[in-house]
Amino acid sequence: MIDACRPGLGQRPAAILAACLPALAGLLGCGGPPSGTVSGRVTFEGEAVALGTIAFHGANGRVASASISAGGYRVEKVPIGPATVTVQAHPPMTAMLPPPFENAPPESLQPQQLRAARPTFVPLPPQYAAKGTSGLTYMVHDGGQTHDVILPP
Repeated sequence: MIDACRPGLGQRPAAILAACLPALAGLLGCGGPPSGTVSGRVTFEGEAVALGTIAFHGANGRVASASISAGGYRVEKVPIGPATVTVQAHPPMTAMLPPPFENAPPESLQPQQLRAARPTFVPLPPQYAAKGTSGLTYMVHDGGQTHDVILPP
């Protein structure tokens, strides 16, 4: 009786392998469009953009974005090929609060207190926030790459 089952045993591993290959290929990263990881710094008028958002708009309509912090950014899964880049600056929360020393006479404050009392926020020109007007482009390649974005005034 065992001999009668032997021909079927030779066919089962091949069937299992054929059924599992597509799943294995997906696990190994063969599925989905290729993408890159872009990192760098964003500056405006020589100063790092303290807080904001950067986005890469691919020609295929896909968008990948990330936060900007202390001028640095890292965007993952950016579509390969030509991309339009948009940048927005966000005011820090402290810029929305009243200065902590607003009732103290300025002559009584130390220089460090004066700087802390007046957080600086430099807004970017609105053109950089829109895909149609940013004028910023980048050719994204597969894998990791560095791209510093220097925004002209």
